[in-house]
Amino acid sequence: MKKCKIQGKYAGTMEDIHRGTVFVRLSIRVNAIAHSCYDNRTVGKKDEVSFVMTHIDEERNVAVGLISRIIRQNL
Repeated sequence: MKKCKIQGKYAGTMEDIHRGTVFVRLSIRVNAIAHSCYDNRTVGKKDEVSFVMTHIDEERNVAVGLISRIIRQNL
């Protein structure tokens, strides 16, 4: 978590979706949660996404933010 900074942009892989919450594994080996996606396409498992961090949840040890765009879809 020390590699992360607020308003930082990171690439990651979408791991799962549960009740509208998207779980992302960032390329810097940090788990992240995204509550919204600003890309018009639907995000799916194993898609590469661009993630913008809004804050760090120290209690759960995850980064929280949003998906700014889908880099590559896993079709």
